[in-house]
Amino acid sequence: MYGYIIVNKPELKIKEFDAYRSYYCGLCKELKRCSGNISRLTLSYDMTFLYILLTGLYEPKTLIRKENCIFHPVHKPFAAKNCMAEYVADMSVLMAYYKGRDDWRDDKNPAGGFLTVILDSAYRAVKIKYFDKVKLIEAYMEELDRGEKINNYNIDYMSGLFGKVMGEVFVYKNDEWETYLRRMGFYLGKFIYLMDAYEDIYEDIKNKNYNPFMKMYGSSDFERKAEDILLMMMTECSSEFEKLPVIKNAELLRNILYSGVWVKYEKIKKDRYASKEGIRRKHDKSV
Repeated sequence: MYGYIIVNKPELKIKEFDAYRSYYCGLCKELKRCSGNISRLTLSYDMTFLYILLTGLYEPKTLIRKENCIFHPVHKPFAAKNCMAEYVADMSVLMAYYKGRDDWRDDKNPAGGFLTVILDSAYRAVKIKYFDKVKLIEAYMEELDRGEKINNYNIDYMSGLFGKVMGEVFVYKNDEWETYLRRMGFYLGKFIYLMDAYEDIYEDIKNKNYNPFMKMYGSSDFERKAEDILLMMMTECSSEFEKLPVIKNAELLRNILYSGVWVKYEKIKKDRYASKEGIRRKHDKSV
């Protein structure tokens, strides 16, 4: 359910992409420091976005320097480090643990089961550290799981549960920016949940798995309706972002919110069109 909150690289300036990579590498380093090497498996573009956002909002002192990296032993990458990294690293572990657990519960996915085992101690440490936050998140996740099991096709309600999860994740502390961050996370979470459903709709129908778009899929204007819903979520999310006094890396964040999040969506649409065209041509030749 992740990997949609990415940059549109061709639209970035070189210095903006370098900044993005430095936060990505910085979060990777922080994951290792907080929870050991194995936790680096939880590194994601989605949480890199949160790291850049919180850094831009709270403007902590940030150190950017070259670091040793086992994946880039020759050319040492730059890594951005500040006090926001620890919080985002903890949330990365938490969300990756839930994803692994759900993959195991839903499909008995071995990779999901393996992830929950190796992250168990790190997850428990995060749960103790942010007990109230984790308690709320787990309640939303359990309700989401129940809804999927009974085939609740209320798109707004189901996506809203994951939206509430991300709303909690986005709130770094209870202050004047809490409301905006929570709402931003809420709508971004709804977008992520529905983008995942949109991407998987064919596979879920084939395998008879739950998908919130299942009933809507049969309509002739499914593609338009799905796009309108996704666009609405990102419009609300971006509106909340613009209320925040973010200056540092603001254009980088806008690249992600206004353009990057649609990169995978456009690829999915293109692949579907190509697939349909292939089926049509095959049919035409057989007639």
